[in-house]
Parts: sequence; C-alpha cells; structure tokens
Amino acid sequence: MSRLTDALLRTLGGAPQRLSKLTSNLSEGRLHTALTPGEWSTTHLFAHIRASDDVLAYRCYLILAHDHPRYHDLDERRWEDVVRYADLAFATSLQSFGLRRAELVQMLARISAGDWQRTGVHAQRGQQTLWTVASYLSQHEEEHIAQIQSLARRWQMLQAMADGLRLKDHRDLDGHKTYLLHQADDTADAVDAADVEALTDAGLISSNKKFPAATYWLTEAGKRTADAG
Repeated sequence: MSRLTDALLRTLGGAPQRLSKLTSNLSEGRLHTALTPGEWSTTHLFAHIRASDDVLAYRCYLILAHDHPRYHDLDERRWEDVVRYADLAFATSLQSFGLRRAELVQMLARISAGDWQRTGVHAQRGQQTLWTVASYLSQHEEEHIAQIQSLARRWQMLQAMADGLRLKDHRDLDGHKTYLLHQADDTADAVDAADVEALTDAGLISSNKKFPAATYWLTEAGKRTADAG
C-alpha cells in the first residue's frame, strides 16, 4: 500500500471517531441549532456528510464490481431530503455511519494497487478512477468536518462565557489581535479569531472596543442562545 493510499484510508477511517469527539459535549438541542444566519447546524452538516457517503461510497463498490460502469449524477442534497438523516437521533446516525465506513475502509484496504485505477463513467463528468471518487469523498467530507469543528468551538466559547469566563482581545501597536479566554485564576487560552468574529457578526457577543485590550460579553441574544442549548 502506498503512502498516499494509506493516508487516504486513515482519513476516511478516522472520520467517525473525529466526529464523535467533536460532538460529544453538544446537547441534542445544540446539535440542531445553527449559530449564524444561513449556516447549517451540526445535524444538517452531518446529514449531508451521510448523504454524500451514500452516493460516493456506492460508486466505489460499483467501480470494483463492474467494468467501466456508468452512473447518473445524483444530487446529494436531494438524496438527503429522501433519506432524512437529520431526523434521526445524532448518536444513532453516527453509529450507523461508523459501521458503514468501517466496511468501506476494510474493503478498500484489501484491493490491489491496480484496482485504484479501475474506472467508472459519470453522466456529466465523464471517466473517473476509483482513486478520484474515494479522494473526492474524503475531501468533501473533511470540508464539512471542519465546519462542524468550528461550530463546536463556538458553542464551547459561548458556554465558557455563560459560565463566567472573560474573553478579551489583546492588540499590539501594529493592530494585530490575539483573543484570549481568561479563567478565574487569570490563566488564559487562545481562541480562534474567526470564531470570535463569527459570534460578533451574529450578534451573540459584543465588546467595549477598548485599546489595547477589549473585553467581550454575551449579548441578550447570546445569553438566550447559550441558555436554550
């Protein structure tokens, strides 16, 4: 097995565990709640991941079972509406996804190097190798896992502020900001600037905009969101 193949299978195989770790501290309510307008909730993102896996993993099996199979374009979002993964309990859906993913990875780990170059024919995109389909599955999935990770961080930040931790930004003379979440003992952990900006833009937190160290607090909308979760 090549290094690239090994890396791909490790990424695909590790996705369920990473999703479990990212979402383990989120209540069912928070899993179903988006934090910014137009953003998908964690449940919606995961439902899309599952629908995409249904479509793309099937193509992997199809390419291996048939010579140059043809397959139609299938809109993952339309398929998501059909299977309604978002209506399932998150833990149950994640467990099912983990079992299916383990089967896919075990199958791909057993094929020969030449099998990765087997091809199928997409109705719109033309010829695709098994490697192309599996790589796209992983890439598309990782983009949405990164969104779930960002949501989890922002929920954690809201909860920390609701529990009394103080969020401050510290600016140097060049205007560069560092965001720190201060504990009661005044130790502090760095937080992602993009997460702070997203919560500010959503009207969930605000600051006194002081220089060089601004202090942030939960707005009334932020308090309601934290309490509702």
